[in-house]
Amino acid sequence: MRLHIIFQTHLEIWLGTDMIQAIGSTVIGGVLLALIFFLAKEFVFPFPNLSGLWNFVEHTAKTSYRPYENMKMTYHALLGQEGPVVYGSGEKVYSASDNKNEEYTGAARVRIEIRGYLTKRYFRPSILEIYYLEKGKLRESSTIHNLRIRSKKELRGAFTSTIADSTGTVVWARGPRESKAGPDS
Repeated sequence: MRLHIIFQTHLEIWLGTDMIQAIGSTVIGGVLLALIFFLAKEFVFPFPNLSGLWNFVEHTAKTSYRPYENMKMTYHALLGQEGPVVYGSGEKVYSASDNKNEEYTGAARVRIEIRGYLTKRYFRPSILEIYYLEKGKLRESSTIHNLRIRSKKELRGAFTSTIADSTGTVVWARGPRESKAGPDS
């Protein structure tokens, strides 16, 4: 107890009583501000919930393989989410091009494994970056989607793929499975 009094007395002499009160007030204010930001992040501005059934359509704009130009590929995906981390799987169910339309059923469906990361923004649409590995008949390929969250039911953006060096636009829509060309075809 005596050490505490001696220490306090030396602090008062060295810093002054007003300085000690100012430091204490600053520390308490900092803790309260951190608590306010934490509560706002958790309850006022939480991560959007992306878990559930989604459909997405890729519309190829550029490719190194001419038959893929203007092709639309439709996929069904089931996503899970833990904070900013997104994961899931899906299947390619339909493709439509100038030359050929093909529906994939049963064993002919091509599986994809999905993972992604959500970047929460407070004043602009949040960003979801999706990477998926497609396990095709002949080889595996990779695709990245850079998406903006437009609403609870819609994501829009661009994709880049190793499938014939393809790029284009992509639209994700939440909900029941779409037939043929999918959402916003």
